[in-house]
Amino acid sequence: MGLSRAAMKLDNKWGYRRFSWIVFISLFFIVYGITGIPGLLLMFVCTGIGLMPVLFRSRRLNCMAVLLVPIFLNMAGFGPRIIEALGLVG
Repeated sequence: MGLSRAAMKLDNKWGYRRFSWIVFISLFFIVYGITGIPGLLLMFVCTGIGLMPVLFRSRRLNCMAVLLVPIFLNMAGFGPRIIEALGLVG
C-alpha cells in the first residue's frame, strides 16, 4: 500500500509521461553502465519484442515463448546441436 501511495503522489506531482521519461533515461544509463553497448542493443531488441503485443493486439505470452523456448532448449543441453543444425557456427 505504501508503494502505491508513493506512486500516486509522483503521478500527481510530475505526471505519468514525465515520470515515464525519467524512468526510461535512468534505465538507459543503468543498462549502459553495467553492460555497455551490447546491453543496449539487447535492450532495444527486447523493447521491440515487448511492443509487438501492443501494436498487433495479441497476447504477451506468445511473445514470451520467443524468448523462453531457446533458453529452455539451451538449459536442456540441446543448444549446441540446434546451433549446428541451423548453421549458425562455422
